[in-house]
Amino acid sequence: MISEGKSEGRHEKLTLSAFGTYATTEIALIGAPCSEIRKSAEKLADLLGKEKCFYIDADHQSAASDIENINGFQSAFSDKISFSRFESFHSIKRHNFRFLNTKNEIALVNGNHFNASLQLVFLHPEKIESLSRKLDRITNPIAIILHPEIQEIPPFLKNHFENNNININIISIEELNSSVIPFILKKSTPQLKALVLAGGKSERMGQDKTLFNFHGKIQREYLFEILSNKVEDTYISCRPDQVSDFDSNIKTIPDRLIGMGPYGAIVSAFMHDPNAAWLVLASDLPFMDKSHIEQLIAERNPFHSATAFKSPKNGDPEPLAAIWEPSSYPLLLAMMSLGFTCPRKALLQSDAKSIEAIRSEALLNINTPEDYNKALALLKS
Repeated sequence: MISEGKSEGRHEKLTLSAFGTYATTEIALIGAPCSEIRKSAEKLADLLGKEKCFYIDADHQSAASDIENINGFQSAFSDKISFSRFESFHSIKRHNFRFLNTKNEIALVNGNHFNASLQLVFLHPEKIESLSRKLDRITNPIAIILHPEIQEIPPFLKNHFENNNININIISIEELNSSVIPFILKKSTPQLKALVLAGGKSERMGQDKTLFNFHGKIQREYLFEILSNKVEDTYISCRPDQVSDFDSNIKTIPDRLIGMGPYGAIVSAFMHDPNAAWLVLASDLPFMDKSHIEQLIAERNPFHSATAFKSPKNGDPEPLAAIWEPSSYPLLLAMMSLGFTCPRKALLQSDAKSIEAIRSEALLNINTPEDYNKALALLKS
């Protein structure tokens, strides 16, 4: 993880997002005619899943009619019924893409025009000479794709790889599915971490409900233990004044946004690591168990902003029994800037995937002494 900030400690350090120029995973297709690049990008998108991908290209043949919709304005939006279009005289900066493309985590880029952090290098007879002038764009190639008319890598490319200690796979276009697709999917699936929410004040309960013992140990430690066996890194979310309450072997993430409840806890987790997906569990779910955690992980879709259990009360996604993907972080910050601090509303404004729990009681939480007594009775029955 990369941090920024003054070494003297004048500013709090934040972990930088791994977001490239256009997306977290971005691949430049370089070395073939632009029409072939487009066809190859469409094939990749079809194999990866079109809902995951967007395409970056340049249009050097735009006509005067192309700007008729925007003339007289700085920007224009059109609902084209079957699709939407946004046009602007403003240039789109790197950070704008993070907000424009929160639902698309794989950018396929025409590398003849633009750079990207990963590259697929096509050796095409029409573009060999052009490719020799673009070696500075080939920094982290996934593979070289040979055209049927080309039998070996040209010397200029061999020298480039040797001089930069680049190892490369050589494949045919038919091997895209078996060789490249698994790599891209693995690269574009964020690491999963877990967060047990234990920073609430339990005002309605009148006592700290994370200390209730339903399964032979206090609830927050019960969930922490299950998650630690399923996820590489598990943390307890707490208030800053609670950190000393936990043993040294339990990692904590203190709230950085004080007084904002679970919303602040989730944002604090992303501030700790914006490149991870966070499996968030409230510690007041006495019926949440190993089988439901395994279900949530198994049914996770990393190309949605979140995967959440449906609430048994109203069918809405349950934000405190969910996996939040890195793409939801900008949404949480944007909604907070508009005055919203409800994680459920954030999910409702996103493309979160909702799943049915194996048993609906897994989502029953306890907020009052009456809820606690009912939970005890059900657990004993």
